[in-house]
Amino acid sequence: MATASMAPDEEYDVFVSHAYKAELNGLFQVETINGKTILPIWHNLTKKQVVEYSPIIADRKAMTTASMTPKEIAAELKRLFAPDNTEG
Repeated sequence: MATASMAPDEEYDVFVSHAYKAELNGLFQVETINGKTILPIWHNLTKKQVVEYSPIIADRKAMTTASMTPKEIAAELKRLFAPDNTEG
C-alpha cells in the first residue's frame, strides 16, 4: 500500500505537477497488477479541487484533515500498515 498526500501549493510549477501525476500514474499501474495500493490523504483540499486535479483519486476513499486530526491519520496509517492487518 502507498499513500498519496495532496495539499494545495501556490508555488507548484508545471514540472512538479507533472512529476506528481507521473508518480500517481505509476501507482495506478501497480494497482492493476497488485490490487488496492493507493490511500489518498488530503490536506486543506475540497472534493472539487481533487476532482479537478485527478478524478480517479477523487473517487477513492481518502483520509482528510477536514475530518481527522494528524494524530488520528497517523494512528489509522499505523493500523493499516500493521503486519497483521488483512485490509491492505
